[in-house]
Amino acid sequence: MKKIPLLLSLFIVLFTLIPLSSETFTTAGISLQVPSSWIATTPSSSMRVGEWKIPRQKKESDEGELVIFYFGVDQGGDAQSNLNRWKNQVTNSQGAPAPSEITVKNIQGLTVSQIQSFGTYSGMSSQPGVPPAPKGNSGFIGVVVEGGQEGSLFFRITGPESLIKSQLPQIQKMIESLKKIDSLEKKK
Repeated sequence: MKKIPLLLSLFIVLFTLIPLSSETFTTAGISLQVPSSWIATTPSSSMRVGEWKIPRQKKESDEGELVIFYFGVDQGGDAQSNLNRWKNQVTNSQGAPAPSEITVKNIQGLTVSQIQSFGTYSGMSSQPGVPPAPKGNSGFIGVVVEGGQEGSLFFRITGPESLIKSQLPQIQKMIESLKKIDSLEKKK
């Protein structure tokens, strides 16, 4: 039996985990590369400028979702306010905020603040006066992208914990692809 060199083995594993193709999505003067395996859907509200389904894997009963929100210049709150709100939307088995990882970095001149948490996700209610339906064993990633000429973008990525964890390389690749679109590029 022929042995496969270690480097080639690693390449094969990465090749199967991270698709090489992606779709460019541009809004509010910012572009990013969304994994092509994610399925674009029609945004379900006027605050949503982009919406994708993350296909479930064999072991999951639910698919995941990426939603990108844009509220306008100086709208939607600052990064810290959003991170604080999101932190309380994912709880542990005792009902307290679940552990979360927060990062802030500069990507192509944009300030990108990200929170990642796993536990019971409650989110926000879709109807006034109706509490959100909590979902156990969930993954949540919230991202605030500040520094665009037309205002900030807000990402919400949710789904079964195992699905979100399996998609982390693609999610990070998408976030790292963020860039400002200058006015000359928009006119092309």
